[in-house]
Amino acid sequence: PFDMKMEGRWHEQQGEPNRYQYNGIETNDDTEILLSFATYRSLDASTGRWLQIDPEAERYHSLTPYNSMGNSPVMLNDPNGDVLPFIASVAIYAAIGATVGVVSNGIGNMINGQNFFDGAGQAAVIGAVTGAISFGIGTVARAIEGASNFEIAIFQAISHGWTGAAISISSGAEPFSGFLSGALSSAVSSGAEALNFNDIEMIGVGGLSGGFGSMIGGGDFWTGARQGLITAGLNHALHRLVPQNSWPVDKQLNEIGIDPNGVPDFSLDSINTIEKLSSIEKLLKTVSRPTVELGAGDEPSQYYKGKLTMRIKDFSSWRRLATTYGHEMVHRFVDMKLSQILINKKGIILRAFNEGMAYRWSYKYSGEGFSAYHDFRSEFILDKTYRNLYNKYRIEP
Repeated sequence: PFDMKMEGRWHEQQGEPNRYQYNGIETNDDTEILLSFATYRSLDASTGRWLQIDPEAERYHSLTPYNSMGNSPVMLNDPNGDVLPFIASVAIYAAIGATVGVVSNGIGNMINGQNFFDGAGQAAVIGAVTGAISFGIGTVARAIEGASNFEIAIFQAISHGWTGAAISISSGAEPFSGFLSGALSSAVSSGAEALNFNDIEMIGVGGLSGGFGSMIGGGDFWTGARQGLITAGLNHALHRLVPQNSWPVDKQLNEIGIDPNGVPDFSLDSINTIEKLSSIEKLLKTVSRPTVELGAGDEPSQYYKGKLTMRIKDFSSWRRLATTYGHEMVHRFVDMKLSQILINKKGIILRAFNEGMAYRWSYKYSGEGFSAYHDFRSEFILDKTYRNLYNKYRIEP
């Protein structure tokens, strides 16, 4: 299979070797070393090793930073070379949930004069299950198309409520207390997220609301706090750091019969095709279509003063093409609708605001660009004026 011949946009003539092999990553033979270059790190296929650590490695402490796709490249892919897979994410959530379960159970034991580790095994199992379920609820919630933030918050609260009730029943506790703990902690965490609480504040109010919810329902405070801490921490705070398994761009491409991992032609016809996707159509209804042209070279695609230049590197997959095009349309929105507002309001960090808006859209659409979104957002979010503008005008894919 490594000698397979294919036709595609990267061939100068029919019959050239396929340069896009392992997980769609391009192989470069200029130096005769035959390294495969992903966006963020390179692979030596002869030894099966990445030459750099995963740039997102700090998020996955339980796995080696030289890991890729959970060591299961047949089932999972990572064409940019920057994230770890869905299965690894579930395992991480379960491990964190187990830790939270043991610690919160131990604190409750100490307050009641018991040994810290009494019931630690059961608390670890319940915490792990709750953590894994929290990841699943967050994944489903963020994949609901067309739902408002309020509707997503309601879905999460009810889901976490029933999860809490089921866990309470399995452990012999009052189900109503578990339901109140899960639902209240999720609802309060959603509110804290909307108010731009930082992660520590969000987890804190989630834990407290879970504990009080359990008490209102006739249960134990620390049992509810455990549920609340896991719900707030693993669904509302950490979930945005973990890649989803299914994104709106994949669903929309599948709806029009296109494989998201397929390679589009380097042509304006491909641009016309992705303009049929519902999220792209939504953007084009907000701002008029710019002048679009194909550009030579390996530079990133770029929107500037009414002209969008799309370059060949962003045609590596239909997913990448749609994400990049939408990202640049958000820049067009900021340029057309908000640039004068931003300049008049002290002229602060227009680029950070612009990129923060665009990368947020990209992340919500396909999972690409969360780190950039977080970095640019952190540059202006502390300024109340710009935080309010950002919350008012940010566009959902």
